[in-house]
Amino acid sequence: MPWRALRINQLVRRDSAVTPDAMRRWQTDPGSPRADLLVPYFLNAAETRPTDTVLVHARSLLAAWDRRYTLENEGAILFEDALRSLGDRLWDELPSDVRPGTGALLALLEDPTNLWWDDRRTANRVERRDDILAEALRAGYDQAVSDYGAPEDGGWRWSAVHRIDLWHVLHLAGLSRLGIPVTGGPSTISPSSVSGGGEGASWRMVVELGAEVRGWGTYPGGQSGNPASPHYADRVGQWTRGELTPLRFPHRPAEVVPTTELLLRPGAR
Repeated sequence: MPWRALRINQLVRRDSAVTPDAMRRWQTDPGSPRADLLVPYFLNAAETRPTDTVLVHARSLLAAWDRRYTLENEGAILFEDALRSLGDRLWDELPSDVRPGTGALLALLEDPTNLWWDDRRTANRVERRDDILAEALRAGYDQAVSDYGAPEDGGWRWSAVHRIDLWHVLHLAGLSRLGIPVTGGPSTISPSSVSGGGEGASWRMVVELGAEVRGWGTYPGGQSGNPASPHYADRVGQWTRGELTPLRFPHRPAEVVPTTELLLRPGAR
């Protein structure tokens, strides 16, 4: 999908003198061209049903969202649920494993009377684009309330809904770091799914080229593979916050940090 590239292009075009620290911030930027494009379609569709008080409320909540997947935002979950409901209604004729991608949706949004918008499950009416979008937004609101409670109760906060799991290679919970709230979501520069928690950047790095190369980086884990070591997970917080630390670039053997060597020799027969 083009969303991450679109957001990167937006950020680069806004700043002609990009610094390494700006590059670092961009790696966890919460902006979403996907939401910027699709949210107005939901809002406009909801306006066609002014007597539906639930839909009017859902519209006001979505309109108040700044379309950024920040930890404190309470609109992303409504958008994601509405988008999921939209797919179910738009592609109701097709099995879930063969549904078209986002490109087909974008094309149909410009064709409001296309027959694909009709919900074949309603025999006595023919739906159009705004009908399906309005119904999807209302269904998304109902689903969010069912899963997380009323929006006024604070259960829609992205930090409460969206978590990342850093699993140990053996998939043992005791050796893993689970349920970590992070900024970003589907389609942001640092992508991750709404639920499931299995996606995220495995390595972040910024390199500044010049007479002397400088670099900054981090990863979701620690400097030690020993679970008893204080360095076992010492990068998790830094990675979560989008911070980077300087990377070493040794030029001579003497500059290499000493490490412990283990030499294995064949035993006598």
